[in-house]
Amino acid sequence: MFRRLFAAVLALEIITLALFGILVARSTRARVREEIELRLHAEAELLRALGRETRAPALQPTLQRLRGELEARFTVVAPDGKVIADSHADPRFLHCTGPLESTLSR
Repeated sequence: MFRRLFAAVLALEIITLALFGILVARSTRARVREEIELRLHAEAELLRALGRETRAPALQPTLQRLRGELEARFTVVAPDGKVIADSHADPRFLHCTGPLESTLSR
């Protein structure tokens, strides 16, 4: 009798843990998907804004505006390592510490 009761309780606990695991996995998947969508939206907004503003002096205020709208930091760096614009700081006081890797081939 005790063994049957123990087996039933054990089976119920295993089923409960399995269901809990499935629910947590679904919740995590939904949260990650939402974060990815927000990130893609931020990147799309950045590209749209940068497409309109191509001159270096115009980039700084654009990035500062996007910082507030998208809650992200943006830094535009020239191939020679010079910081052209940054959403959080004055680019005159920022510098790149090494050569830049091109992301065009990725």
